[in-house]
Amino acid sequence: MKDKIQVIIVDDEAPAIEVIDTYLKPYPEFKVMATFTSSKKALEAIVQQQPDLIFLDIKMPKLNGFQLLEAVLPHYNPYVIFTTAFDAYAIQAFEIHAIGYLLKPIEKDKFTKAILYFLELYHSRKLELVYAGISSLLGEQTQAKPAPLERIKVKEARQIVFIPVSEVVYIEAFGDYVKVHTASKEHVADYSISGLEKELPANQFRRIHRSHIVNIQKITSFIPSFNGEYTAVMSSGVQLKVSRHYKHTILQDFKGL
Repeated sequence: MKDKIQVIIVDDEAPAIEVIDTYLKPYPEFKVMATFTSSKKALEAIVQQQPDLIFLDIKMPKLNGFQLLEAVLPHYNPYVIFTTAFDAYAIQAFEIHAIGYLLKPIEKDKFTKAILYFLELYHSRKLELVYAGISSLLGEQTQAKPAPLERIKVKEARQIVFIPVSEVVYIEAFGDYVKVHTASKEHVADYSISGLEKELPANQFRRIHRSHIVNIQKITSFIPSFNGEYTAVMSSGVQLKVSRHYKHTILQDFKGL
C-alpha cells in the first residue's frame, strides 16, 4: 500500500485550486501530485500518474469534468470529488452516487465532511462500492443533455467575469478561443466556437458562418445579395455574412428569406 493518498486537482480557476490545496494541508495522508487549470493537460497526467483521488471541476471549456472522467476510465478507475460553481442540476445525483461534491465557493466545513467520508471509505476498503455508483452517475450524465449556459466565463486582467448570454450580440472564432461581443465591448473566452455553440441556448443563438454565432434577438435586419446570400445587421451595427451552409438555420427563425 502506498504511503500517501495521491491527489490531482483539476479546475480552470486557479483560486479554487489554491483553496482545495490549502484545505488538504492538515491531512498528512494526502499528497498533491499536480494541479491543472487545463482539462486536456490534466487528462494526460491522470492517465500517466493514476492518482488515487481527483478533485474535478465539472464546468470547464473544451473538455468538461464528465468528458475527462469518461476518457480516463478505459485506463484505470479513479475516485472523484466533484466541484461545481453553478451546475445545480447534478447536485442531487452527486449526493446519492458520488464520494462527494463541493459547491463553489468551497466552504471548509463541507470540504472536511467530504474528506472524512472519503477517508472512512478508503481505509475500510469500501471504495469499490462507491466507484460503482460513480460509474452509474457518469453513464447517466454523459447521456443527458446539459443545461444551456446562462453566462459565459471570460478572463479580464486578473479577474474572472461572467457575461450573461442575453447581453451577447455575436461570437467570433479566434483561433482556439472565441471573442464574445456585447454592445460595447469584446471579451476573449477559453472556448472553441464549435464547443461553445453546443452549450448556448438553442432557441437564442444560431451559427451563421464557420466564424460566427449570433444572438438572433440582436439581429435588426438582413441585406440580401445577388447570389442568394445574406448579410445580418446586428443591433451594434456590425454586419455579418450568412453563409449558404448555415442559411437553413436562419430560415427557421426568419421566414421568407
